[in-house]
Amino acid sequence: MFKTNIAALAASMLWLGVACWAAPQLSIDPVGVTVQPGGAEVVHRAPVAYPRQAVEKGVEGQVVAQVRLDVLGNVFDANILSGPEELRKPVLQSVLGWHFAKEAANSTRQVAVVFALPEAKAQLAESDKRRNLAEAQAMEQLKNAMAAKSQAETAAKAAGALATPEPKVVSSIRVEGLSEHSREQVLGLLGVSVGSRLDSGTALKMMQNVRAYDDHLVVRLTPAGSGKTSILVTSNPDPSATTVISSTAPNTGAVQSRPGAVRVGGNVQASNLVSKVNPEYPALAKQARVQGVVQFEAVVGKDGWIQNLRLVSGPPLLVQAAMQAVQQWKYKPTLVNGNPVEVITTIDVNFTLSE
Repeated sequence: MFKTNIAALAASMLWLGVACWAAPQLSIDPVGVTVQPGGAEVVHRAPVAYPRQAVEKGVEGQVVAQVRLDVLGNVFDANILSGPEELRKPVLQSVLGWHFAKEAANSTRQVAVVFALPEAKAQLAESDKRRNLAEAQAMEQLKNAMAAKSQAETAAKAAGALATPEPKVVSSIRVEGLSEHSREQVLGLLGVSVGSRLDSGTALKMMQNVRAYDDHLVVRLTPAGSGKTSILVTSNPDPSATTVISSTAPNTGAVQSRPGAVRVGGNVQASNLVSKVNPEYPALAKQARVQGVVQFEAVVGKDGWIQNLRLVSGPPLLVQAAMQAVQQWKYKPTLVNGNPVEVITTIDVNFTLSE
């Protein structure tokens, strides 16, 4: 299923009507959203979404948030001072994952996010048009692929064996939406270079490495001619463009909508972990030489304890052990306006066999 997203373009970095310097920010926000950090450098932050429902209802305006920073410049508490009710939650969810430069550490700051309706409406209409076209093309491609696969399997069986797909050759690699330093780090984590042969196992490992670095990032593969593929790592993908590598599996029980809960990235939430129980490696998984990452979507309660888990992906032999361990983890409460709130986040449990 294709999800509707407003494509990301540039965001202005100047306070409206205030003559003050602001550090350059990455263009990761959707059209119609302008983030104004108030003169402080933001090392890393999540995009601020313009909710589709707000666009359709014609809601726009400015949201002002007050954030408190710890000794490292990470936001540990936030509250909304003003702004339309429909636009407050996306701002709150974003700023809780912001990391400011060390010069701003141990301070309280105000940031503003401006939501402009005309640009957002135009982009939403264009996004819907692209999505509908992409869905139609995807259905046609799926139909053709299934027919071609059936013909190929019939021919291969007639010859006495099924053909094994050949790995693709990497024709290009791009990293978007990151600083030069972060870009170099991500390139080092990919494990491939232009000219390398890329099979499904290498692609999955590449995705896991990138998510471990920053769970806002995704990896996209695009066909680039016969036997070739290009790689794009981005923090704001266009879902109508190409294939996103994902280890997501069918749900085994949904994390229900939680009124008042905020969504926090897995890497950000991991920094709040205060008590961790390591999972026991299942004997059967060891014997079968099974290893990998088990990922959950979790609800962390106001007291920091895990309240609910939903399996996202992972080897079946490792899931139960991971779940039993994670259910005993405790986090430092997440504060909004000085009060603890529930958090929805992702948790990765890594199982690695020793040689």
